[in-house]
Amino acid sequence: MAPRSTKDIAVKEVREMDPSKTSIYVQGVLVRDGMAPAADAGGAAPIDGNGLNDLLKWSIANSSGADLTALRERVARGEYDPFAYREHLDAMLGEPDLARMRTQLKIIVDDASEPDARARALEEIEFLAESIDNANDLLKIGGLKTVIDCLGQRDAVVAKAAAAVLATCTQNNPTCQTAALAANLVHTLLAAMLGDDNHQKALCASCLYALSAAVRGHAQSARVLVDAGGVTLLARLAHTADDKSRRRALFLVATLAHEAEGVAQALREADELASGAVLAALEHGDTEMQAQALSVIYNTLQGDAVSAAERMACRGWWVARGVTSALQDLAQRLLQRLSNGDKTEDDDPAVPLRIVKILTLLDSAEPLGAPPAPPAPRGQLPAVAEAGAAEGGEGSEGAVASAVPAPAPMLALK
Repeated sequence: MAPRSTKDIAVKEVREMDPSKTSIYVQGVLVRDGMAPAADAGGAAPIDGNGLNDLLKWSIANSSGADLTALRERVARGEYDPFAYREHLDAMLGEPDLARMRTQLKIIVDDASEPDARARALEEIEFLAESIDNANDLLKIGGLKTVIDCLGQRDAVVAKAAAAVLATCTQNNPTCQTAALAANLVHTLLAAMLGDDNHQKALCASCLYALSAAVRGHAQSARVLVDAGGVTLLARLAHTADDKSRRRALFLVATLAHEAEGVAQALREADELASGAVLAALEHGDTEMQAQALSVIYNTLQGDAVSAAERMACRGWWVARGVTSALQDLAQRLLQRLSNGDKTEDDDPAVPLRIVKILTLLDSAEPLGAPPAPPAPRGQLPAVAEAGAAEGGEGSEGAVASAVPAPAPMLALK
């Protein structure tokens, strides 16, 4: 059988349904069935016209002023929630994520909710807030304050989940960072990390994660942290907390030293607490922790937010606290390990050159006010590293060897 031509296919006309056949619901109750026969004389007036404006006019004409007044009084007395069906309306209007966040917020604020249920609700919000639009929508529906309040929960699982939501919302999101600052998030997170009981210890890493997201790249929040004594608290955590928290505290201090004014000075004022945290990290076997400690030192000497006078003051302070010898010891250990072929995937090739650079800055008699030199082209070592490579070996290992005046003969690198 030959295929039919498109000319043989009948085209049906599509017609819009008469608005008079529209069904109307109020609070989930059907009050007008558009498919039913026309209402009798005692019913609602029929809808005339063919547009939405006529539907609106019909709604107004058939609304009772007395009923609306009574409804307003019920809302004022708390007997009726005007947003009870909002999540269903959001879903119908194409806003399911907003509806889902509202649903989870209700679970969180419900006194009858178990901690596990609250934690699951927060995890759902965290997932949704990965979209920056959803994160900003969470602000509009008052969800930020609800989540911040969860940081005060004695259940660590709930508080950790809340910190994760706050970190997700504020990460690289100035709108949420500004709103979080206004909601006192910086002080709340600092307070949550004070003390030495098991609850605070359990929250430390999560709160540091949220604090880092809230203040990095946001000058006002960083200023509040510095003024609140947050640098001293971070120095203490970098010295006494668990390894994960120590790494996060050092990372945040290093970042703020580069971005925010007053951080380098606050570190000097913390004195042995801050220098002790850095020295302990340099002696630690964790390569990431060592790298973060090096970044703290380097950024106090070359950070964009550090004045020339403060750079000089930091140089004298680091030298007085024994950082030079600690860096030399770290270089010796690194060379020993590399010469034994004990190289791991965690080794950062930038660490040896960073050690060389810091030692050069600490040993220099020149002012540290000049901006750092531009990076060398790829494949080319800086001048100090080139000299080290020629004398002591190949690559960054030779650079470290030439820059470190070791008491014992250097190990020749093959």
